[in-house]
Amino acid sequence: MVQKIAVLASSKSWGGLELNLSRWIAWLWERKWKIIFLGNKDSTIFEKIAPFCEKSLHFQPKQKHLNLRKAYQLAQILKKEQITILWIGHPDQIYLATLCKKLFAPHLKLVYWQQMQITVKKRDIYHNSLFRQIDIWVAPLEISAQQVAQNTAIPRSKIHVLPLPANLTKFRTKQGHNHKEINPLALPLNSLNAFLAGIVGRIDKQKGQATLIEALAILQQDPKTKLLLAQNQFTDIQVIIVGEETVGSKDNYLKYLQTLTQKLDLQEKVHFRPFRTDIEQAFFCFDAFVMASWEETFGMVTIEAMAAGVPVIGTNSGGTPELLQYGKLGQLFSPKNPSELAECLRKLLSNLPQHQSIAQIAQEVAFQKFDFQEVMPQFEHLLTKAL
Repeated sequence: MVQKIAVLASSKSWGGLELNLSRWIAWLWERKWKIIFLGNKDSTIFEKIAPFCEKSLHFQPKQKHLNLRKAYQLAQILKKEQITILWIGHPDQIYLATLCKKLFAPHLKLVYWQQMQITVKKRDIYHNSLFRQIDIWVAPLEISAQQVAQNTAIPRSKIHVLPLPANLTKFRTKQGHNHKEINPLALPLNSLNAFLAGIVGRIDKQKGQATLIEALAILQQDPKTKLLLAQNQFTDIQVIIVGEETVGSKDNYLKYLQTLTQKLDLQEKVHFRPFRTDIEQAFFCFDAFVMASWEETFGMVTIEAMAAGVPVIGTNSGGTPELLQYGKLGQLFSPKNPSELAECLRKLLSNLPQHQSIAQIAQEVAFQKFDFQEVMPQFEHLLTKAL
């Protein structure tokens, strides 16, 4: 049987959703799947995915809801290419794909791998009629599956729990114990003996970088901090923020964070670094990783921090608590609460060996449960069943 599938993702963005999708498609291509990609020819994802596809076709619906013309065009393309499975690669395309199946392609199998939460009820007649068209809904966590079952008309039997996979091979290759000596982040010399709390992700208000900066200010004003640092042979505590603003963003949030840093007189203790493809090099420099997002569905960077063997402190919201097994694999604090985050950092410094041991357990969980080579075969099995 020919393993052939179409992927619909007309997003113009190039963020976590699109990056994950491109990795998954590349994996399927290596497994000899024939992939037809439907997307915006002027987008980054179109360019990145093209080498792994049998064919890439420009398809850019401008209307999200009740786009009958594009739904019909989509059905005609799928018929011409002899496609029986359509993978919905972006949440915005759920409505078009389900409308296509309902009206023009009743035998089409629809697959969606969820990357964003559904916290608002979608149980009106319109949403019910469309969401019931989805044949395989893959939720990244059990909490996500529960939300989907509660807020949509998708039967629980069609919802499968499968974590978003991460390429963790590069995290298995750390050489030596003290990676700071290599100094891949080009930090000042006075930072190399400091306790480094890092955060990785898009520079955005909801990612919570400000919370970490404010927590650092609290710790700097606490006389106990110096004692805890000295007990662990650190000279200081500093923060590394790795990431960039969304291209074209008008929020100027990076400027806000830099101004906040100056206001709190932390210019020499907060270091901004751009995103890098060898992100493992940053994680290896951290003494603690902070997931400060207000509401993160999954948090790939949390998995990467676990794989790096770094103690993790995350917000008690979204999918982060489940990833950290509700406190067993890392500490939790309330979103937007710098005082709680500061206290978590104090606890870590108060018993660093214990938290490092927990981090080693979390590392093994990451490799066993979230690695690409563990997860993708399970997803491939779902696709094969749908053929």
